[in-house]
Amino acid sequence: MKQLLRKNFALLLALALMLGLFPNSISAEEDSNPNINENAISSEIDLDPVVDRDLVDDFKENSDVPDIYGTTPETTYTFEVNGETIQPGESIYIYSSPDMQQPLISTEANLAEVPATSKVSPAAVGVNSIGIQPVLNPQGGTSKITAGLGVTKVVGSKPVLVGVNYVLKKAMTKGGTPQVISRTSDNITFPGLGSSTQKNIALSGVGYYSVTFEVSVHYPKEIVPLVSSSSTLLLSKTARPWPGDYVDPVSGKRITDPVSLTWAKTSTPVNWTDKERKPFRQWYQTTYNVPNYNWDLVDIHHIRPKEFGGTNDNSNLIPLSKNVHKLYTSFFAGYK
Repeated sequence: MKQLLRKNFALLLALALMLGLFPNSISAEEDSNPNINENAISSEIDLDPVVDRDLVDDFKENSDVPDIYGTTPETTYTFEVNGETIQPGESIYIYSSPDMQQPLISTEANLAEVPATSKVSPAAVGVNSIGIQPVLNPQGGTSKITAGLGVTKVVGSKPVLVGVNYVLKKAMTKGGTPQVISRTSDNITFPGLGSSTQKNIALSGVGYYSVTFEVSVHYPKEIVPLVSSSSTLLLSKTARPWPGDYVDPVSGKRITDPVSLTWAKTSTPVNWTDKERKPFRQWYQTTYNVPNYNWDLVDIHHIRPKEFGGTNDNSNLIPLSKNVHKLYTSFFAGYK
């Protein structure tokens, strides 16, 4: 009986080898037969393939087949600010806003330098649009300015990232060439409606400040840049904004930006008492024919502050309402 079992087992083993039921026999056959069909072998044997990830990534980057985000190199991207479409290569002007919930004025477009790689091709697959809301807000009394960015709209593909560089610039004369004071950056990962980021940026003394927003929206196959610039704000070292021009309704005399931001503080300012105020009041009422002028409602303001060399000459004096006068005195309290 044992001999019969051994003979049957030997026959079964020989038959199995002939039919190719064992992978080892195929491997041996493969080594010895150069004409064997490799595709047939791989389809019959369940092996773990070795994948060249670099080749796969390269294929994805150069493929025109839409990925899971629906993007291709021909997809068009647009930006919106307050519902207005801003194309790459344009600049918008951002004005001060108390917080990120407030709409901003950004209707004036102007050319700005952006990299040549930012060119956008005509739409072939669809349009991806993101609405952004830049924010610029001086923090009066803190010597800092808050710059931020909020997402107000996302259409089509959702970006992977929105990055922003806040570039703080300063000039010492109105219309002068601004110099870069500092750079700070932040980003919003997988931005959605209502996503935001903001930074407090330190000022460097009194000056004409502006912030350039260098925005880059990262899609799986594209990085789309946008450059926007804030309006220029004259700020004291304590981030108090210049109140702006003022025109006296009686005399027509005007207060404009300071002639200089480098006035030295004097150790001996001129006296300013009722004795000095009375001559100006009499001169003003006579010169502008307002004999019943109510001086209780106004303060007399030194256009060039007496602390910085201003005199009591009539040309340097102007009546202001008390609330308006506080704005100018707050600015000059942080002048130096």
